[in-house]
Amino acid sequence: MFIRVKTIKNARYAYLVRNEWTAQGPRQKVHKYLGRLVTSTKIHTLDAPELTGSLATCLKTLVSRELQQHGFSKEEHVHTLNSVRCNIEQHTCMIGDKPAVLALNNGHLCDVTLKNLLGFQPVDADIPEEVNGKALAFALIKAGIQVSDEVFVQLVDVAVKELGPRPAE
Repeated sequence: MFIRVKTIKNARYAYLVRNEWTAQGPRQKVHKYLGRLVTSTKIHTLDAPELTGSLATCLKTLVSRELQQHGFSKEEHVHTLNSVRCNIEQHTCMIGDKPAVLALNNGHLCDVTLKNLLGFQPVDADIPEEVNGKALAFALIKAGIQVSDEVFVQLVDVAVKELGPRPAE
């Protein structure tokens, strides 16, 4: 599945879609409405954060940092910019009482991508860490969270530690 943006009456909306095969060829099928698209530009760059704690804690720190770089103010777990509110703990982005999707760094931050990113679990200790690293990179990119190479290596190290020791061969 992937996110598709449609323009309706000069407003942009995001949908979660999947490809389905029909007799006429592949067609896109809307799986879920995600919300109105809100674009945001990075207004300043913050230093790389100190990543401590669990993988989930590190990822929440990175999401918070990215939102702050785009001008969001932070009050506990809620980040606000104009009428847009992102609650990291509840995995929601809203405009008023309606869902919203933030276009960040060629990705889309919304309830689906927040849940996928913040709920990321390394697959298995038996699988090479490259597989877990690619899955984590994909979740970061889809959510629009940019990280440096050094920070990404730290994240993968935290994920590997959470898996525990690799079984002996």
